[in-house]
Amino acid sequence: MKYVLFLSELAVPVRIGLHDFEKAAPQRLLISAALVVAAEHGGPDNPAAVYDYDGLRNFVLALSESEHIALQETVCARIADYCRTLPAVSGGWVRTAKPDVYPDARAVGCQIAWGDAEAQTMLALAPH
Repeated sequence: MKYVLFLSELAVPVRIGLHDFEKAAPQRLLISAALVVAAEHGGPDNPAAVYDYDGLRNFVLALSESEHIALQETVCARIADYCRTLPAVSGGWVRTAKPDVYPDARAVGCQIAWGDAEAQTMLALAPH
């Protein structure tokens, strides 16, 4: 059995951007992800049978404390690379969004997706 695990709009302060004013202080970045995870067999309501999403959240929080990063694409790729190393994950998407760039836009961002056809079908149903 497989399921989709998601993290929606985790708000983290990140030192990100190309412009001098962006280098002066961290900006709010919203991180979202959806991962297709293979459930282990172990019976109903077994915590050992599912992925602990604390790992994903902790990775993002640690990344937010790293050096200045010029591009959202870099942040997005680092998170996606981490997710692809997780043994039970067969596909997913990661999205970054800067919500405070334009007053007339909800956000600007980047999204990376990966996985086989089955994973992509499942991800189409995940919250965006």
